[in-house]
Amino acid sequence: MGLIIFVVSPFYLFASHLIGGKITYRYLGANKYEYTMTVYRDCSDQVGFNDPALIHIYDKSNNNLVYVRNVKLKNKVAVPPFAPNPCFIPPAGICVEVGNYVDTVLLNPNSAGYVITHQNCCHNGSVLNIIIPSSTGMAITTDIPPQINNSAQFISVPPVYICLSDTFQYSFASTDADGDNLVYQFCTPFQDGTINYSGPFVPTPPPYNPLMWGAGFSATNAISNSGGITLNSSTGQLKFKPSMQGQFAVGICVLEYRNNILINTNRLEFQFNVVNCYLVSSIPTASNLCQGLTINFQNGSTNANSYSWNFGDPSTLADTSHQFTPTYTFPSYGTYTVSLVVQNTAYGSCKDTTTKVINVNPILSPTLQSNYSSCFKNNSINFNVGGSYHPSASFNWDFTSNSSFPSSNVNPASVHFTTPSAKTVSVVVNQFGCMDTLFATVSFTNPSPSINRDFIDCNGLTPFLGSTSTNASSLFWDFGDPSTTTDTSSQISPNYTYSSYGNYTLTLIAYNGACSDTARVPVNIKPKLVLFPDQTIQRQCAKNNSFNYTANGIFGTGAVFTWTFTDSPNPLTSNTQNPSNIVFSSPGTHTVTVNVAENGCVRTGTRTAIVFPNPGINASFSDTVGCAPLTIKFKNIQDSLNPITNSWSINDSLFSDTTVFYSFDNPGLFPCTLIVNDDNNCTDTLSKHILIYPKPQVKSFVAPLSTNILYPLITFIDSTNTSHQTLFSFGDGNTSTTPENHHSYQNEGDFPYSLIVTNEFGCSDTATGVIKVDGIASNYVPNIFTPNNDGVNEIFKIKGESITQSSMNIFNRWGTQVFEGDALKGWNGINANNGEPCSVGTYFYVIRITLENTKSYSFNGTVQLQR
Repeated sequence: MGLIIFVVSPFYLFASHLIGGKITYRYLGANKYEYTMTVYRDCSDQVGFNDPALIHIYDKSNNNLVYVRNVKLKNKVAVPPFAPNPCFIPPAGICVEVGNYVDTVLLNPNSAGYVITHQNCCHNGSVLNIIIPSSTGMAITTDIPPQINNSAQFISVPPVYICLSDTFQYSFASTDADGDNLVYQFCTPFQDGTINYSGPFVPTPPPYNPLMWGAGFSATNAISNSGGITLNSSTGQLKFKPSMQGQFAVGICVLEYRNNILINTNRLEFQFNVVNCYLVSSIPTASNLCQGLTINFQNGSTNANSYSWNFGDPSTLADTSHQFTPTYTFPSYGTYTVSLVVQNTAYGSCKDTTTKVINVNPILSPTLQSNYSSCFKNNSINFNVGGSYHPSASFNWDFTSNSSFPSSNVNPASVHFTTPSAKTVSVVVNQFGCMDTLFATVSFTNPSPSINRDFIDCNGLTPFLGSTSTNASSLFWDFGDPSTTTDTSSQISPNYTYSSYGNYTLTLIAYNGACSDTARVPVNIKPKLVLFPDQTIQRQCAKNNSFNYTANGIFGTGAVFTWTFTDSPNPLTSNTQNPSNIVFSSPGTHTVTVNVAENGCVRTGTRTAIVFPNPGINASFSDTVGCAPLTIKFKNIQDSLNPITNSWSINDSLFSDTTVFYSFDNPGLFPCTLIVNDDNNCTDTLSKHILIYPKPQVKSFVAPLSTNILYPLITFIDSTNTSHQTLFSFGDGNTSTTPENHHSYQNEGDFPYSLIVTNEFGCSDTATGVIKVDGIASNYVPNIFTPNNDGVNEIFKIKGESITQSSMNIFNRWGTQVFEGDALKGWNGINANNGEPCSVGTYFYVIRITLENTKSYSFNGTVQLQR
């Protein structure tokens, strides 16, 4: 298995020590393998190599642990840095050290191969493309396939440094002793085991968890770059241009193919450091400056420790400095060419020079008052830019879209804003190509007068006067009564009684400091018009609902009433004061609106009606017509959303269950009623009639019920005394519809017979029985005989009637036939083969007979011979 991690950074703050590693192996013969584990560490970290290193070897077929190895550190060596160019200055604190562990194991062949693994903690904490690298462990692992194999071997160790912004090319070419075909690809490194993981130092069996890439990174894009990262799958050639200093984890796997079959994957981890390799002179100071004659210069140079500035002042030879960030005062405004030569004295004659043309202009340092405030009504604000700027400077003001202004010069006056919300005003000052943006906040004091109109119009001579003004510190009322000059007040809710009914103009002035605003409202001073509220909620069931309403209040004889009933009731509207018999066509909550109008004023009220749905009765009946006796299942199928109670009346019997089973024993027409009642006291009713027909009473004569095959004729007679249809079933597959029958059975056995009689209503009754027809039973043959010349039970033979022919075969316990003859004459116990008496014991017989009716039968069994 092969994996490579590139870690790229010149900084190691809070770093752990692991950089990477690999495990390779070679086959020694006789099932022995020598494996080498190589671990790379950051030797600037005080944590050294594990010595010994704990390595586990697992059987891949079952993940069983085969070996626990504590392998001693064989050697360690620092990886020498490679200087990319003559002026390269290696950054401090970068150090890579390699440790090797070598071990030999005996691995007997199996079906899946083996896994060699070592797990440790942790990656360098400054790695940029791993989530929490300082706590991310490292699983160094390889597979040994079932085939005899030597792992691929990387030819060289990658360089320690990669130059920022240079195209980096490196080959991960490997050799393979078996001549396997090698394929190179990116992959994600492993961080720890997924099975029984108990810590970063305990190697566990596969599978292993991949490390977690940081945002924007992946196995195929593991380093910040410009132009992408490529890896030649055939040669292992890696190519990219790093665009950022730092440490980055990259995974590369080398796949071994033998006869086009993948047998192994080789993994390697290593750390690269992307650094700024060059001595660079840089002056990041702006080219166009409006700072006056004294300029503070910035220095962006890298890898330098010696600086030589020349500020390009033709009036003197003293315009130089060796400071890192010098300050220089020019004699006059104008254009100057500044140069900076940098050198690192530790690396000989390497130098770098940069020049920059700068424009030195007068100081641009404008100021603007940060906050402005004004009354919103008739607002007019003057703005003024102060500070330092050249007379040629231009000013670009932004007063927002809700404003009007005469001009946008340096000090615009009489700027008017059309909305009362706070505004942010900006001005861009431009001088010799230099710009500065200033901001100011404009806020408004905005007293807003507002009069509560709800209780003024048509509320008698003394209405309720209330202010709903905002941002007002004081108020002034003028009630608009022309009959007096004392109709004013400064109260929030003043009391005033008008001298007569009529129309007046009410004035309210709201003050806040020096700011004020005025509201004028026409009012209708008329006799009181009051509609009393009614919070009563009427509730009725949908069935036969009928609502009555009343409008109570204070009003005159000229009041006009308008009722509106929602949800399509009957009627839809009414103009009477107290409408009645309002029927709603659908269940639900209905809002009723009433308006009363008089003297140009209107009062509105609402009422609420709740119409409950009917319980939604629905019942099922297992039958409604049948023959007596009949048991019917009655079930209420509930449609109501509310709990309901049931009340069944069935043939004058009462029940309260949801499901009722009732038996009708007699014929007739029987009433059935279901009444349901929900928790809103709404009811519904369902009625049915049950029709029960009479059932015939079957009577039959059958004889004989038991006989044998010699006398198989049976008499069947239907003696039912009502009008009906007859159906005999004799049990042997034959039937008859005639009332009287003489049926002969052809075989012995038990034959279940039935008589079904059906009347004109389709009701039936059934009589059943069994006819038993015996054959020649086994008790015709004895089961013991005693041929001992005492004259009793000397012969073993069949006993029966109507036998016309018979035969008998006798066998001993070993299957040898000892007798063959007539079953009616029998066997006397003599062995027919030698004429000797047979010994006491059990014998087997086979008897065949033919009766007078030509029927043939065969019997077999055992008989005991006793002496």
